[in-house]
Amino acid sequence: MLMKLIPDQISQLWDMIRYALENSPPIAIEYRDDNWINNILTQAMNGSISIWASYNKQENSAKFEGIVITSFEVDKFVKQKSLLIYYVFAFRHTALDTWTSGLDTLRKYAKSRNCSRILAYSNVPDIIKISEKLGGDVSTTFITFNIGD
Repeated sequence: MLMKLIPDQISQLWDMIRYALENSPPIAIEYRDDNWINNILTQAMNGSISIWASYNKQENSAKFEGIVITSFEVDKFVKQKSLLIYYVFAFRHTALDTWTSGLDTLRKYAKSRNCSRILAYSNVPDIIKISEKLGGDVSTTFITFNIGD
């Protein structure tokens, strides 16, 4: 199950979230400064980004499986709003039905916020394979060019 965290929950789970962030960096790792973790926390607490927890409900508890970080992006040319999945981290192997359920949750959330699509980028082969299995279009390549030294 995927659940959007409120600020109190983010505070309570921050050690696990921080661990996930530090151990599975997104593509832009070389551009991070010393404050990148604090920047994520600040943005999550003020609502600029959302942090989602994936967990498996068990009899008397819930087992934390991973996190997802999202934000909204607007294509300035066509004025199309999208939900951007900026970051995904799984603490262990996660079943395909968990990924499917999580994506369904994000689809409903995106639709409720007037988004026309969900975007994501990754250079992690397993995430790309899972995205393809879930019906994602993985044909576009995200290209970056470094500026300067």
